[in-house]
Amino acid sequence: RRSRLDSVAALLGAELTEAARQADPASTKLLIACLVVICYFWNTAWVFPVKVLALFFHELSHGLAAVLTGGRVVKIELHQSEGGLCHIAGGNRFLTLSAGYLGSLMWGGAILIAASRTRYDRKIAFGLGVVIGYCTLVFIRPMLGFGFAFGIASAAVFLLCGKYQSEHVNDLILRIVGLTSCLYAVFDIKSDILDRPHLTSDAVMLAQLTGIPSIVWGLVWIALAVLGTVEVFKFSCMAPGETISAHVSSASLLDAFKSKTPATTLKNKKKA
Repeated sequence: RRSRLDSVAALLGAELTEAARQADPASTKLLIACLVVICYFWNTAWVFPVKVLALFFHELSHGLAAVLTGGRVVKIELHQSEGGLCHIAGGNRFLTLSAGYLGSLMWGGAILIAASRTRYDRKIAFGLGVVIGYCTLVFIRPMLGFGFAFGIASAAVFLLCGKYQSEHVNDLILRIVGLTSCLYAVFDIKSDILDRPHLTSDAVMLAQLTGIPSIVWGLVWIALAVLGTVEVFKFSCMAPGETISAHVSSASLLDAFKSKTPATTLKNKKKA
């Protein structure tokens, strides 16, 4: 396992070094500062609200996948322990189960890129507040629980910031939210599948559906999450008008993970 991680680290280091040559210095310094602060305070109350928001995106992505494949969302639950449930009826179960971890990455990536590459931060924050508020009112239950209160409070923060705060303040908030959501996708997969195999997770349920061990799904999702996070970070650091010329190859990233992996089933807290 150590050699696999070393290989991945070397690959990502090379890609980020190449990306740094194309980067806008001010944007890069700001994102690196945000990254350092977020990682340093990751397990503290300072980052907790943003992590729960990333969990909200995770569960909402399950619901969106269900709706897009012919199903519907019954309700969404968010718990203070950073656990969540999305109760759905119908839809494609394979796509619905796969959407959670990668969905939080996509939400985070979209928010981070929009904040970094545009000057509409106030409008983006206000729009995000509308989306969070609507989804909270319609889907999150119970209404007297932690999840509902958190959703309403989060929506209020984004609406007020979008209405009354400057572009710079909204830009910083959106970058922190986007970057944290991208990182959460990576750390959440590791925590659910590698660190706590005794709990039920999306990977365990997907393993039960497909017959492919959950460790395989976990490694595939980690590879995709790391790949996506690096690409989003690189694109967000680009100077205006620049495009990315260096890419992490998904094949090369998966090659870095290749080894004889025991076919064991891992469990965790999350359920679709």
